[in-house]
Amino acid sequence: MTSLLCFMLLFNIHYIQSSYLGRLSPDDPYIEIGKDMNLTCVLNNESVLKQYPNKKICFDAVSMLSKRNFSDKDITVINKTAAMLHVVNMSLSDKGAFNCVLSLDCSNLLNETWVHGQIVAVGLPPDVPSNLTCISYNFDNMTCTWDPGRPTHIHTTYRLYWTIHREPQFHSGEKVPCQNNNKTTSKKYPLCQWVFDSDYFWNRTYIMTIVVNDTTILNQAIISSEGIKLCILSY
Repeated sequence: MTSLLCFMLLFNIHYIQSSYLGRLSPDDPYIEIGKDMNLTCVLNNESVLKQYPNKKICFDAVSMLSKRNFSDKDITVINKTAAMLHVVNMSLSDKGAFNCVLSLDCSNLLNETWVHGQIVAVGLPPDVPSNLTCISYNFDNMTCTWDPGRPTHIHTTYRLYWTIHREPQFHSGEKVPCQNNNKTTSKKYPLCQWVFDSDYFWNRTYIMTIVVNDTTILNQAIISSEGIKLCILSY
C-alpha cells in the first residue's frame, strides 16, 4: 500500500511539473481501422527548449503489451516548437496512450521529458442492424432482438423505438422508447423488452426504429426502420 501511494504521488508530481511544457492534440481521438492518424505536439514557447538543451520533440506509444518509439521518418517538424506524428494504417494493436516527449534521440528514448499525452481508440463504424425480430408472450410484453453486425471495438449504443399502425390506414404517430434497453455491444444479439397493457398488441403493425449512435467515428446516427407484425406466442 505504501509503495503504491508513493508511486501515485511521484506520478502526480511528474504530471504537474511537466503539464506546462506543451500540448498534444487532438484530444483522445477515435481512429477508424485502416486509416492514418496525425497527432500534433506544440510546446508552449521556445524557452522550453532552453530548459532542455539538445533535446527535440519525439513521440512514443504505450499499450497494454508493449511500448513503441517513433523514428524521425514518422515525425514532421513544423517549426522549433511544433512537430507532427504520422502513423499509417492504424490497427487495433495501435490503440493506447500516445505521448509527446523531449529527447536527444527519437529512436532511442533515454531520459526523456514527458510533455503531454492522449488516449487513442481504434475501431470500426457500426453496421446497419439487421434481422430484427419481435415476439409477444401472452399479450403482456414484447421482446425484440437484432443483429448489430460486426464488432465496432469502440463505445456504441443501440436504442429501439416503435410507432403503432392500425391497419389499414390509422397511424398513432406515438414514438415509444424501449423501457429495458440492453445496449451491451459485446453480445451478438442485443435485446429490448416492453411490458404494456395487452391493448397495445391487437391488430397492430409496429414500425420498429433502431438508432445506433457512434459519434466518435461517424459523427452521426445510423437509423434502421422496419415494419413488424407481431408473432403472438403462449406459455
